[in-house]
Amino acid sequence: MIVLNIRGGIGNQMFQYAFGKSIAKKFRTDLVLDLEPLFSQPPRVGALPRTYELGIFSIKPKVTLISKIGLFINHSNSNFIKSLIKVEKSIKKIVEPLYKREIITEEEYLSNPNLTEQVLRNSYFVGQWQNEKYFKEISDEIRRDFSFKYTVHEKFVDVLRSIQNSPSVCIHVRRGDNVLNPKSIAAFGFIGVDYYKKAYAQIVRVVPNARFFVFSDDIKWCEENLTFIPNIKFVSEKDCEANPADDLQLMSNCSHFIIASSTFSWWAAWLGNKPGKVVIAPEIWFVDAERNVKYLKSIIVPGWFVVK
Repeated sequence: MIVLNIRGGIGNQMFQYAFGKSIAKKFRTDLVLDLEPLFSQPPRVGALPRTYELGIFSIKPKVTLISKIGLFINHSNSNFIKSLIKVEKSIKKIVEPLYKREIITEEEYLSNPNLTEQVLRNSYFVGQWQNEKYFKEISDEIRRDFSFKYTVHEKFVDVLRSIQNSPSVCIHVRRGDNVLNPKSIAAFGFIGVDYYKKAYAQIVRVVPNARFFVFSDDIKWCEENLTFIPNIKFVSEKDCEANPADDLQLMSNCSHFIIASSTFSWWAAWLGNKPGKVVIAPEIWFVDAERNVKYLKSIIVPGWFVVK
């Protein structure tokens, strides 16, 4: 049995699940997602509250709320999960661990695809795992796992139809904690309008008559700063991304992508499967130059274009 630490937003959770699924398949064993770190994360300025997001997909993974205790439940029983959250501390005090596991920790944001050759079947994994190489061999299966449980809300049906029937380009702009949280600003910085101008200029050279669809957690900023783009539709509403199931499904149906330094838009681009797909990504994901160079080697998929 493989137990995987789950934390972060939906994009991070998708990377973690894809990695865990690949490891479990390799060792022909079960995968269990430990949600305790997710629910115990403190709130961050400018960021949406962290919740379990993988329920929007057609998967039903086994989950636990108590790290290394061995108490496993099915996520479909949401009432049971809520009750476990309430008694979590009490359970920790009275229940002894039922097994010992080696903890395999990935250096933060710096993936090592060879790590899968070194681990044991009964390990507990902690990390981000943000590298396609971890799950590339089962990419078709991961795409099936990340098929959406429901279609988009009825108010987005016309938008989805427009996206599917045009040379659509998804533009994702992430602001949120990257402009409001001092720690996030210091670590990640912010991808500004210059990047989007350069990305736009590059994509229109290869995608004639492109129609642009903008998704963001700050749509007002987009309306004020992306005025140089013609034939544009701002999809997100009320200065906040829509339901992730709607935004991600709409984004992934686009033909081409201008992504932010965001695992959310990374997954939208990765899930997109239109022939001739063009993906443009920013060069800066971390403020620290050395860390950024190493991370780019992990996060950028071969064939994607990088723009300063």
